[in-house]
Amino acid sequence: MESAPPERLRPRLHAFDELVGAEARAILSAALDPCRLLDAGFAPTCGPAGRTFEVSPAWHPLLADLAERLTALVGLPPAVELSFRVRHAHAGDAHPLHTDLYPIDGALLYATAMIYLDTGDCRGGETVFPEAAPPLELEPRPGRVVIWFNSHDGVNADPASVHAMRRVEAGHRLSMNVFFYARPDALPSAGGLAAAWAASLAPATSVATFTCVDDTAAPQSAASLRRACRARGVAFRHVFAREVDPQAAPLPPGSLLYCVSTTAAAERVTRQLWQPGVVTFHRGPAGPFESLVDPLRWFTLAGLPVPRFAVVEPGCGASLEGIAASLGGWPLVVKSPGGEGGVGTLRADSPPALRGLLDLLHARGVAPTLMSYVPDALHLRVVVVGDRAVTAYRNPVVEGDFRSRPSADPADYGVALPDRVASLAVRATHALGIDFAGVDVLVHPSGRAYLLEANFPCYFPQAEAHGAADVAAAMLDHLLRKTT
Repeated sequence: MESAPPERLRPRLHAFDELVGAEARAILSAALDPCRLLDAGFAPTCGPAGRTFEVSPAWHPLLADLAERLTALVGLPPAVELSFRVRHAHAGDAHPLHTDLYPIDGALLYATAMIYLDTGDCRGGETVFPEAAPPLELEPRPGRVVIWFNSHDGVNADPASVHAMRRVEAGHRLSMNVFFYARPDALPSAGGLAAAWAASLAPATSVATFTCVDDTAAPQSAASLRRACRARGVAFRHVFAREVDPQAAPLPPGSLLYCVSTTAAAERVTRQLWQPGVVTFHRGPAGPFESLVDPLRWFTLAGLPVPRFAVVEPGCGASLEGIAASLGGWPLVVKSPGGEGGVGTLRADSPPALRGLLDLLHARGVAPTLMSYVPDALHLRVVVVGDRAVTAYRNPVVEGDFRSRPSADPADYGVALPDRVASLAVRATHALGIDFAGVDVLVHPSGRAYLLEANFPCYFPQAEAHGAADVAAAMLDHLLRKTT
């Protein structure tokens, strides 16, 4: 399905300089010092965007006064109790692109107010709206208050309201955000700045919304998916797991949902936002609640070829020599879970080497998987979407190592994939109950193929950067087909 991208609309945005005077800023900056907040019992959230605290307006008289003034200025009686999100950002901190239209108990986050308190020595840290027409760049200026509205029709996110905090190059930036939630039936009676915004709302449409859950691990994946959404007229929401309200309601049926991160927080938020009718890459009725904890054994039960393997628990009574013989002899590959890019994939060439590795891993609470070593094999990453392999590329072995790595050589991308290997990758993906995966396959010089794993989510932008495949487009088209 192809459609013209939506028009780039400038978000309804208002900036007020010196709304918070110098004396009030000095008092608030001192009151909101991290040490003061920690002493008062506020728990911080720390991440790549800095250190944030959720502070009630009741905690300080100036916050209570500012909350009243902002509520009157915005003109939306809050359906959710107001809170100041205090952010201390230092050199190196940045906030990736995202939108602010989140639901809580039937109310939507329609308006965002940002207050800059202390930016005297800050270089960088601008708030940017790259999809606005023309693009907007707001310099952090002490006393400046910026208010914008996050929807263009009262239901869907305004594509032009996507924003980010540029990297702080030096110094410190202290700011506060206040989020104004309201229910749709309150919009006709809105006052203040919201009155003109509510009067200008376009009729709600049935435009699909793609929600991308992130934990700052894969900005390139999110950017590629955003591009695919824009090309198809699909609204894109970039949701950062650690900023989602624990009480946020599930997405409405018909929404598209995908998580680009593998952290526990991202997986938790994905399950929180899902409900029956929300479209994901999961094939079963339980969506992201379905998971397989032992894929290699499941591949074996499904009749799919894998290298011989054994999981060695602490205190295992079998001899290491016997295990090695059952797996085809030395050397053996030792894999510990949770690593990426080859981290945690080890090689043991003898019983003493294996014994030392097992002692180390068992002491850290890890039960590793021992696998046969397949010499001279070609390592392929096959990206599966739906019922087809959309691209494949070689991961060559690094000189001086036995492990393979993704390549930046265009010659390694767009390889001619034998039908039997493509079919094997699709069958492995479906065996895990998903419609999208990066499947790792070893192809021996004899022609035999072995499954290593099927990664979900998988990192796909390098296939787009170095090859000709548009993986994000294939992903989005597949999810859109599942809505019909």
